[in-house]
Amino acid sequence: MEKTNTGGSKMATEDNQVILAVVQKEITKVESSIKREKAILKNIDDITATIEHIAEQIEAGTPLPENSAYESYGEWQTSAEKEIKSYHSSLETIDKYRSLLAAYHFYVKNNTPEA
Repeated sequence: MEKTNTGGSKMATEDNQVILAVVQKEITKVESSIKREKAILKNIDDITATIEHIAEQIEAGTPLPENSAYESYGEWQTSAEKEIKSYHSSLETIDKYRSLLAAYHFYVKNNTPEA
């Protein structure tokens, strides 16, 4: 036997509007996060160049500058490698955000009342 809901449609519509508003805010946040990708890629390039520079300095036997924040080239390299890992983790998060964004857009498309 099929039940009909006569009084619940107004509440369902109000709930849907609240959910749509939340999803729209999340879309804005996710899109903002995705926009950081280009800057992250540039940072990876910069840190990669730094690691190459460190290797060149080590090979050339160049002493670490006295005013360096690092105790050794090895410490500097380890720090740079950690930074790259962090940036790669951020890129993985951005990939997840792309999927989430597609899901949000799908929800909005299929749950926005027609005017």
